[in-house]
Amino acid sequence: MVLKESEEEEVNMDKKVTYPNAPLKLNVWEGTCEMSLSPEGKLTIKTGTGDWWGGALEIQSKGENLSNCYKGRLFFDIKGDTSSSFQIGFQTGIFSNGNQVNNGVTFGYNGSCKVSDNWKTYSIPITELNKKGDLDNVTAILYLLGKENFDGKTISLKNIYYTKE
Repeated sequence: MVLKESEEEEVNMDKKVTYPNAPLKLNVWEGTCEMSLSPEGKLTIKTGTGDWWGGALEIQSKGENLSNCYKGRLFFDIKGDTSSSFQIGFQTGIFSNGNQVNNGVTFGYNGSCKVSDNWKTYSIPITELNKKGDLDNVTAILYLLGKENFDGKTISLKNIYYTKE
């Protein structure tokens, strides 16, 4: 699954890529941050400044089946000017059903995963992300959730995709 950076990239990856089975929706949770997606596939988030902030690229119908990616990886390029700590990953289940699981890793100023002013590619094993979520029901192919160190600055992502190995 991929949010493509360009049409040229789509041609190069054509035989390796599948796309979501349903439209994705940018969902800013309770107005806590700002999110936008450019026509080129760059996702930009302006982090929140309240008690918490978050949002996701969600599938509004039945979740995506990523069980074949269990031994795969989540890839993305990231840059920004924020020093906020936040989780990034995927969600399974549905919040209102009480079975939603955040499957992510923490990015932060002092951690091993950091955001800088330059694009950096991350390749995170699904086994490192998965917190006992149901990979048959991935309802947010990418979520970001901030719980501390808010500054209202920006995070940008592109070339978001999953692989199976």
